[in-house]
Amino acid sequence: MEQHLDERFSLQELSAALGTSARTLQASFQQERGCTPMAQAKRLRLRRLRQLLLDHDLATSSISDLMAASGLRSHSSGLPPMVRGATEPHTAASAKARRLKRIAKSHFLV
Repeated sequence: MEQHLDERFSLQELSAALGTSARTLQASFQQERGCTPMAQAKRLRLRRLRQLLLDHDLATSSISDLMAASGLRSHSSGLPPMVRGATEPHTAASAKARRLKRIAKSHFLV
């Protein structure tokens, strides 16, 4: 995974490359790492970006270029709503929707 962080890949593509089902891959990652494969990829990409930011002179490299080299998109996806410029009501509504979704899932899983 670390060698291909600069490439975009989906859970299905990752599981196919490993010769397993997406569900098995998800469960294995959750059990071993405590997160999903895509969350792990994002952590690794952010770690790579941090290292590139520390190593490069920003006068000669743009943050967008470093993000691309890390496999992160240069637009605002994956950033917290307030960083993206969302208004407070939108943020509160999104948080409420996520909370309700978690509650619904927990009731169906029990």
